Amino acid sequence: MAERLAKSKARAVFVDENCHPQNIAVIRTRAEPLGLEVIVGAPDALEPSRVFAAVFQYPGTFGTLRDFTPEISALHAVGAIGIVIAD
Repeated sequence: MAERLAKSKARAVFVDENCHPQNIAVIRTRAEPLGLEVIVGAPDALEPSRVFAAVFQYPGTFGTLRDFTPEISALHAVGAIGIVIAD
C-alpha cells in the first residue's frame, strides 16, 4: 500500500535493522512477489531518495527508544513515506 501512496518512483523499501526479526521476515516475504527491493540497515544509513518508504520499530527489538522525526521528514521531502511499527 505504501508503494501506491508514495509519490516516489523508487522500487525499494528501507527497513530499520532494529525491527523485530519476524517483522523483517514478513516484509521480505511480501515484497518478493512484487519485485521490491528490501534494504535493511541502520536509520543513519537511510538514503531517502532510494526508497518509496522506510519502516522503523518503536520501541526497537532491544527496547531502544529513538526519535525518527529527522528520518521521516527527509522521506517526506522526497515524496516517500515513513512507517513506524509500534508493538
